[in-house]
Amino acid sequence: MDRLRCQIQPYAWGSHRAIAALRGQGPTAQPEAELWVGAHPLAPSMVVRHERWIGLDQAIYDNPVGELGAAVVAEFGPRLPFLAKILAAHEPLSLQTHPDHATARAGFDRENGAGLPLGARNRTYKDASAKPEILVALSDFQGVCGFRPVPATITFLTELDVSLLSDSIEVLRSSPDASGLRQVVTGLLSLEEPSRHCLVTEILAAALRYQGPNADIVAWLPRLQQLYPDDIGLGIVLLLNYVSLRPGEALFLQAGNLHAYLHGLGVEVMANSDNVLRSGFTHKYLDVPELLAITDFAPLLDPVFRPSSTTTTTDARVTVFQPPVAEFGVTRIDLDGSYDITDTGPAVVLCTHGEVSGLRPTEAAFVRPGACHLEGRGTVWWVTVGHRAE
Repeated sequence: MDRLRCQIQPYAWGSHRAIAALRGQGPTAQPEAELWVGAHPLAPSMVVRHERWIGLDQAIYDNPVGELGAAVVAEFGPRLPFLAKILAAHEPLSLQTHPDHATARAGFDRENGAGLPLGARNRTYKDASAKPEILVALSDFQGVCGFRPVPATITFLTELDVSLLSDSIEVLRSSPDASGLRQVVTGLLSLEEPSRHCLVTEILAAALRYQGPNADIVAWLPRLQQLYPDDIGLGIVLLLNYVSLRPGEALFLQAGNLHAYLHGLGVEVMANSDNVLRSGFTHKYLDVPELLAITDFAPLLDPVFRPSSTTTTTDARVTVFQPPVAEFGVTRIDLDGSYDITDTGPAVVLCTHGEVSGLRPTEAAFVRPGACHLEGRGTVWWVTVGHRAE
């Protein structure tokens, strides 16, 4: 295990307290939104090689097979295919989705061919990779994830009683499936001022009088309006599943899943990509045609992603989250003693509780291909390529 120095991203929506509290410290002057653990070029973790600290991305570039193993290089090229984070959302993130591999490759090549700089505000594709991701809650965690089944949405919108959404209700009654949801979202994203302002104003007025079973998401509407005035995301979020995770529960966000994190602390793991298409709660560029092309409008019946397996030994409880992706798998290890992992790697080990193998909360290490021995008392997350710790 090679200890890492990891970087914090101080995005405005981050918490001044949550990540600091894991470290046993008081509130920070700047918000701490994400602790990045990996080799993403925007904020690579630092590792010691040849007696000096260098970026993990540089270490991999210098010796890809030695750092990653021949099999990983053959499948993904000379790059770590995943990025792990501790994410602390004090305020809501943007309403967003991510492309699949084929769409990302085509979009990246298209924008390169058009001569669009990578840093351009109207750039949609920053790389040629998909960005599936999983979030496992460390605290109570709230978000919206995927489209609610249409009959439940019709009931909710009827209870909310927003006259300017009556046409949307009729569309869903006529087409109670993905095609109806696509038509409604397309209509909302096409609204211009003053129609958008009128709709948002009526939604907020309805929210103040609403007392139905969807009060949890309705309670967020005034705050979202305060942060992003007249944002059409206020209408789109009414169509999505509201999710409240308990610690240890997870969301998996595959290509096309429209979602937004609202509040909470969690471990997030994703493919090593920066491709995000937004539909609301943002001041950044919105590529509406591309968003509509890649969004999966099929209703999501159960947004909570459950562990693949949970096993208990004398010294450890091991919980495996293995989404149907090649880039990463995530294993939570609650340790009271020692535990041996026989894995082909590469991996990162991230501590969130106690002390394990010299790592304390928010500290991490990189593990090159091979076995790994852990010992101590605490919780670590073993993140590796598409298969679990064994």
